[in-house]
Amino acid sequence: MTEDLLAGSSINTEDLLAGSSINTEDSISTRLLHGKAVVITGAGRGLGAAYAVHAAQAGAAVVVNDIDGAHAEAVAARIVAHGGRAVASVASVADPDQAGGIVQRCVTEFGRLDGLVNNAALNHLALPWEEDLDAARELIEVNVLGVLYCGIAAAQVMRAQGAGRSEEHTSELQSHHD
Repeated sequence: MTEDLLAGSSINTEDLLAGSSINTEDSISTRLLHGKAVVITGAGRGLGAAYAVHAAQAGAAVVVNDIDGAHAEAVAARIVAHGGRAVASVASVADPDQAGGIVQRCVTEFGRLDGLVNNAALNHLALPWEEDLDAARELIEVNVLGVLYCGIAAAQVMRAQGAGRSEEHTSELQSHHD
């Protein structure tokens, strides 16, 4: 089964991993991620899957989170099949308890949390007079509150450990926090 990583492209996780096993060649990514444990939300497809594969290729252990269990499992399985370390997490970032569980899964599986990529997001377009209020609420719950819930849970763990990093990704805006 192959799924597109980028809408409208033929790139898939198998292509990203094809031709080599996970390696830790010297690169900036490897120096930053080798031996680290990271959570990537919305990692079952698209850019999130690409982030997960890239992190694993750089030597990180990855929690592949997505609300679609089949996609999360497939990405994690491909990483493991190519020599990386990954586990799937099927949970919604829009629920504070589930968001905390995503972070805790990383600590339980890999012993710590070194990074969080808040990639899970919804895209909803509507004319203002045709807006579906339930869809708008869901968008806010995932795109805003989900980032907050995961970020708080990760910050608590990272503060207790004394180290870590979080990145929030939205369509065109990227923000980095140390």
